[in-house]
Amino acid sequence: MRLLMSISLAAMLAALPACGKEICATSAVKNAKNDAGAISDGWRRSEEKPIEDPTNKVYAPENEWVKHQDMAMYYWQIGKLRAAEDQCVAGIELGKKLEPGQLASLYGLLGNLLQVQGRYPLSIESFQKALELSKQDHNADKIDIALRELNLAGALLADGRTQDSIDVLVRVRSKLQPTDAGYGGLVQTLGKAYSDLNKLPEAEQTLQESVKVNLADGPLYDPGMAAESLFSLCIVYEKQNKNDAALACIEQAIPLAEKAFGPSDKRMQKIIHEKVMLNKDSEWNKFFTAGLEAEHDGKIMGAIDKFNEALKVIEIKDPNSNLMALSIASLGRAYAAAGENRKAEELLTRALPLYKRYYPSVVPGLERILNGVKQRLQ
Repeated sequence: MRLLMSISLAAMLAALPACGKEICATSAVKNAKNDAGAISDGWRRSEEKPIEDPTNKVYAPENEWVKHQDMAMYYWQIGKLRAAEDQCVAGIELGKKLEPGQLASLYGLLGNLLQVQGRYPLSIESFQKALELSKQDHNADKIDIALRELNLAGALLADGRTQDSIDVLVRVRSKLQPTDAGYGGLVQTLGKAYSDLNKLPEAEQTLQESVKVNLADGPLYDPGMAAESLFSLCIVYEKQNKNDAALACIEQAIPLAEKAFGPSDKRMQKIIHEKVMLNKDSEWNKFFTAGLEAEHDGKIMGAIDKFNEALKVIEIKDPNSNLMALSIASLGRAYAAAGENRKAEELLTRALPLYKRYYPSVVPGLERILNGVKQRLQ
């Protein structure tokens, strides 16, 4: 099965500062769309809010834990995950000097650092500790507690404990309203988990709710999450042999993904590829898929042969379609890899107008390939 490279709910929530006297989780949740995002390759802040090096910043003695947290977040941003982990541990070792919410903040951050390193059992332990401490914090509200539980659910899911994750997500779902921050991501993750266990009616219903919630007008509108939900819903329909419904999901997901994701983003490419694969019974798809496989295996001449066959088929059947765009561009890319730059230039130039019509978000990537070909011809 072809799976979307999605940002997990736990990773999305990892960016939110946890409740403490100096950092208010509730306000962070409300501004989550404008704050940082944690993804599988580490900490990534928005361009508007980079984390400055806090090494020389002066902290009051009672805020020593904040310095450790700030240093951890800074190290995460620059990719030094073990150094970030050490800072979390140093903060936690302050122990009795800290309030429950402050310790919860450090354990939560440590859990995220461990998760992005693939150390899931330790990540789960850290999230469980953060949840326990948050429940002792009189400043924590239902959203704060829910975020702790969602982080735990994401770690359980990453560790392959899908049913355990579902149990947590269902419990959290019962405590939140669709208008609460994080609810759209919650039902998206829950729907995907149901699908993984082949609980298809539950998956379908939950993912449909996720699409509705994430496309609702308001501050929690999230076209990217809606696109990921539609992708997961497409997979559910495929499992049920409902290809027309699956294709409708992908058609709806493409413009949302174009809006939400950057040029040449892998999530966008996966959605496009899923649309292609839904034509799995076509003669064109047989040749095109064989071309992709040959290209992947480094058999460039074989890829050229298959892409040429696919192009011949689609030129007759639908010369102005998105499949025509994919055929021309893929053949051009293969010729470029084979060093036949003149043919590559001609094909990639032909592909550009079609890509601008069907796949505008990936046009910059195609243009980069074309410019490289032109430079080699000079």
